[in-house]
Amino acid sequence: MASNWPLTAVDLRNALQYGPTQEDTEDLEFYAAVASEEVDKSTGRHVDPERHEIDGRVPLAFILAGKKLAKHLWQQDRKGQNARPTPGEDDAPQGFAWPHAVVSLLEPYPPRPGFGA
Repeated sequence: MASNWPLTAVDLRNALQYGPTQEDTEDLEFYAAVASEEVDKSTGRHVDPERHEIDGRVPLAFILAGKKLAKHLWQQDRKGQNARPTPGEDDAPQGFAWPHAVVSLLEPYPPRPGFGA
């Protein structure tokens, strides 16, 4: 398992720019785990856990993509279905759509042929 993966509540807290006093660590852990799991599925790591690792670490693009996806899901759930994207944030349709930046970051890291996402 990569030493810098999966994401943690601390990673997501930093991405959201939340202070350490907010009492939502369990929720943050959940969203970080979901985002990490989805990135793993997209890149084939769910069937080959060491896929794309270099020296026991996943590429930084995985971490950034995971943070962006977790942040997107967190904010979508908190703001509701009619929320507009935060200025400067990557827009994605409502639902479990991935922001375009996440897709672009992970595009160079496909799963092995025949293993699909």
